[in-house]
Amino acid sequence: QNKFTNLKLRGQMNGGMGWHVVKSPQTAFNVLAGVGYTSDNYYDAMLIDGAVRSSYGYANLLLREEATHQLTGSTSARQRLTVTPNVSHWGEYRANWDGSVAVAINKTMNLTVGLSLAYNSEPGPGRQTTDTLFTTGISVKFD
Repeated sequence: QNKFTNLKLRGQMNGGMGWHVVKSPQTAFNVLAGVGYTSDNYYDAMLIDGAVRSSYGYANLLLREEATHQLTGSTSARQRLTVTPNVSHWGEYRANWDGSVAVAINKTMNLTVGLSLAYNSEPGPGRQTTDTLFTTGISVKFD
C-alpha cells in the first residue's frame, strides 16, 4: 500500500528472455526484455486517460539490466535497473533502480546497505514523479 501515491495495489505479469552478457565468479551482467500487463487499483478514483477511474490496466514492455560484483573476499555489490514503458501511451513509463552493498560480518551474517529509486513519468495530479528508499539491515545465511 502506498497512500502517498494513491496506489492501493499494483499487479504485474511479465514474460521475456534474458542473456548472460558476462558471467564469471567475480562479475555477472545480465539483460532481459519482455512483454507484460500491469493492473493498478487506487484508493481514490482519479483522472486517467481521459476518464475518472479507480483501476487501470495496460500492456507494457519489460527492459532490465542487472549486475553483481564481488569487490573483495567479504564485500559484494548488486544493482538492477528495470524500465516498463506503457505500450498504449508511448512516452509514459516507470523505472526502478536498486543498488546494494553487502559486507560479511562473519561466515553467516552480512551487513547490507541499499538504495532504491522509483520513477513514474505520469504519477497523477499532485503526485511526485520520484520516490527514494534507503535501507540497512543484517542478513543471516542458513546452510
